[in-house]
Amino acid sequence: MRLIIPKYVFRKVQTNFSYYSGDTGDGIPRHEHTFSHYVMVAHGKICIRKENLYREFIGGDEPINLRENEWHEIEILEDNTVFINFGEGNQDV
Repeated sequence: MRLIIPKYVFRKVQTNFSYYSGDTGDGIPRHEHTFSHYVMVAHGKICIRKENLYREFIGGDEPINLRENEWHEIEILEDNTVFINFGEGNQDV
């Protein structure tokens, strides 16, 4: 057996993980938070829009940090996509 190691490791106290799954056109409309959070695609393809950025992500891409008080939206670009939002605090992300 070949040993594998994590590709990305994030350590935070009181981290929330929100698991999303959906199909093309589903997503989270434009919004912002008073806290930052990361977005990671587990499977499929999404795009993230925020001020001065439009970027597509697929499973295996490095997670992106969406900063506090920064508007953003997430749209699914491929059926059967799974993405995870994770960040600190008690808020849903």
